[in-house]
Amino acid sequence: MATLTQVQETTRFLEAGSRSRLLAADAARLLPDGITRETIRRQPYAPAMASAHGSVLVDVDGDERIDLLYNHTALIHGHGYQPVTEAVTRQSRQLEAMPFPNEHETALARLLAPLVPVDDPLFRFTSSGSEAVMLAVRLAAVATGRPKIVVFEHCYHGAFVPASQAESPSPDYLLCPFNAPDLLRRLFQNHGRRVAAVLADLCPVRGALSPATQEFAEQIREGCARYGALLIADEVVSSRAAPRGMAAAYGLQPDVVCLGKYIGGGRPFGPIAMRRGLRTCFAPDHKPRLGHGGTFNGNPLSMTAGISALAGFGADKVADLDSATTAVCEKLNDLFARRDADWSARRAGSLFHFWPHRNLPASPGQARHHVSRSINQILQMLTHRLCVPQKVIVFQKTIEQGFLGRAPHQTKVQRPDCAEVRRQWRRIDLGRIRLSAPRQRIRVHPSHWR
Repeated sequence: MATLTQVQETTRFLEAGSRSRLLAADAARLLPDGITRETIRRQPYAPAMASAHGSVLVDVDGDERIDLLYNHTALIHGHGYQPVTEAVTRQSRQLEAMPFPNEHETALARLLAPLVPVDDPLFRFTSSGSEAVMLAVRLAAVATGRPKIVVFEHCYHGAFVPASQAESPSPDYLLCPFNAPDLLRRLFQNHGRRVAAVLADLCPVRGALSPATQEFAEQIREGCARYGALLIADEVVSSRAAPRGMAAAYGLQPDVVCLGKYIGGGRPFGPIAMRRGLRTCFAPDHKPRLGHGGTFNGNPLSMTAGISALAGFGADKVADLDSATTAVCEKLNDLFARRDADWSARRAGSLFHFWPHRNLPASPGQARHHVSRSINQILQMLTHRLCVPQKVIVFQKTIEQGFLGRAPHQTKVQRPDCAEVRRQWRRIDLGRIRLSAPRQRIRVHPSHWR
């Protein structure tokens, strides 16, 4: 159990002789900007990690950090969850990967079926959420014979789908503002007969969890029904935000649901669930045929990890984690209000966001507009410099998003000791939040809020 007692700043990973600095310099000689993926970009570089256990990350220089990101929601039970590691170890001794079926594929599909708002679904497996989205997009194009995909501005759908005009989108993507039903209606009127699908995340994490309005969700449903387009629900992250995902919360019945993250038990996994009428698109005699392969799709290691992770995350555990997140956000918002601080917190299931304004944004585009560069710099510093001592709180790189996991730990957070953070947060004291094992029940003591 990790205990945070006093928040401090650490810059050890930035020192001239630090192991992180040496590794960053070495990486810069072999990798563009010294990184293998955009989500780990930091200025001037990120601390390199060496090990992890439960809710704690340990960097190569020996500093420990309390993890509230859990590899972007992929580790619902925290690091080194014993049932998953034991299952994967046993499986690796028996069978790792091969171009043949295995019994674990159907076992995991059976566990996934109740989690999606598709009646009697069929599944195809990929190795990441990004791949799942791309397979769903290709499936829609083959099923409808149409080229266009509607996406909403500043909503993230993985590495290959543009989120804005600045990302040089393919002409096959039609960008529409989020939560703008009138503009979506007009887009359908102008392009409806060429639209293969609408790709929608109804609670986008990159927009401070700003949910779709009911009117907007209804316009998505109506436009797809009127013009014969498929509805693809991107639930890679938001599947844990509501029972059966966000599409179900809005009463929508998507044609395809994209999943990923925690359901793979921390291993590479990205399935799609589809209605049964789409199965013919994968048939050898379908014209055009949707060819779908993948060396590691359905590999036994990812399958057994997913089975073990889901087995330990039943309805009671989901409810406990949601309740814990609710308590954290309520106490934070109460603290912000009492201190007259222009900050707020929002949750969706066990996902949460800190927001550097009192009024939460109505859309991802508004969120992007309201976060200034200076605020991002302050929040990025919080990402990896606040220690307790040698314990650091880790959030998303803009600190917008965080996630509670089921890894047991006890956390007490007090006033930051870093001078620059103190200047920016001079009206905020983060108090102490206690998370207790095994269900991470929140106990917040009013006397601890200074």
